[in-house]
Amino acid sequence: MSRHDLIFDIHYSHYLEKMFATLTGRIDRLMTFLIILSGCGVFVSITGYVWFGAFIAALSVSQVVYQFSRSSGIATEQARLYLELITDEPSLTDEELLARF
Repeated sequence: MSRHDLIFDIHYSHYLEKMFATLTGRIDRLMTFLIILSGCGVFVSITGYVWFGAFIAALSVSQVVYQFSRSSGIATEQARLYLELITDEPSLTDEELLARF
């Protein structure tokens, strides 16, 4: 693998991690908003409280199982490490760059 290909892969990985962190963070915030909104729906005089409860339970379980906020945090940290590697890249040899990647 040439140095140019390695630098491209590092940049690609950095932006991929940033996008994944953004996506999972937004999914987590959307699910939290929907849980709060559905919880407020209990106070509205609409029949079907069971549906609101089931919806809240399903969203809560999916938040616990998939842990989007945790995934977002891990991806953010990994993107930071890639950015640090991008910053240090000019001063590293090809072998050091490959070892840190």
